[in-house]
Amino acid sequence: MNHVKSIPRAFLALRLARLRFTLEAQLEAKLPLFLGSTLRGGLAMAFKRMNCTYGMRACDGCLVQHSCTYSNLFETPIATGQQQIRRLRDIPHPFLIEPPITHPENYKAGNQFTFDIILIGNAIKHYPLFVFAVNEMANVGLGANRYPFRLIGGTNHQGVPIYNSDTGQLIDNQVSYPVKDICENNVSASKIRIDLVTPLRIRSEGSLLKRNLDMQVLFRNLCRRLTSLLTFHENEPLDENNVDQIFAEITELINEMLSTHHCDLETLEIDFTSGTKAMSAGAILAAVSSGIQSLRYIHGQRLH
Repeated sequence: MNHVKSIPRAFLALRLARLRFTLEAQLEAKLPLFLGSTLRGGLAMAFKRMNCTYGMRACDGCLVQHSCTYSNLFETPIATGQQQIRRLRDIPHPFLIEPPITHPENYKAGNQFTFDIILIGNAIKHYPLFVFAVNEMANVGLGANRYPFRLIGGTNHQGVPIYNSDTGQLIDNQVSYPVKDICENNVSASKIRIDLVTPLRIRSEGSLLKRNLDMQVLFRNLCRRLTSLLTFHENEPLDENNVDQIFAEITELINEMLSTHHCDLETLEIDFTSGTKAMSAGAILAAVSSGIQSLRYIHGQRLH
């Protein structure tokens, strides 16, 4: 069975770019055990220094906020207008930082560590800025004491160089690839194992999950984020005939009603009368998976 055929077309077309960077300590340094926050904060400040035309002022209220590369990548604005997804307070950022799972913490001059940045959709066109922002971040220094590092290497997902540390110049090599390439290179499985090796925060009905990880909630959140990434960062509008997208949309609307409007499952009712067949199917699936007990279908005598 070709499991790729069962995956929505829009998701298969989602573009990714995995950039791998190697930094080398220039002096003795001590960095936090978990580098995710350190790298994100340093990268954001470096990016803002490179792009801000108003002296590092706050983004809110800035005249060029909606056209600013930094703002759109690091402070992605609230959804508005035709692109609005009502279930989201904010649009997901179009990049991920994968820090090393383990590292020495105490560095001597010459010690190195490697981390990845994954760009999503339209953010890929800004990959040269990410490369130079990493270089700027390293030069300014990491950690509270700003320990200096040096960018000594940058590669794409295939390990091909995209940055020459000797000249400080980019090397023109392909960086992007579609999700389809990942799916075609992996076999389907009846069981999967998920290892949580970095902090994970998931909300359900307005509250953070603290103990047991609910698989239904996890995959609902994954569907929500994938749908919003496609909509806002890959220019893929909501398809009224795509059951998967509609299921994710309605599921999050249900969650919003439960958490924000203080409704409960006994009082909520899903009316799936109007819309396409895919809309009706998505609405019913969302209702059943969320535990809503009341479904409504209004019918009447057909006129010929």
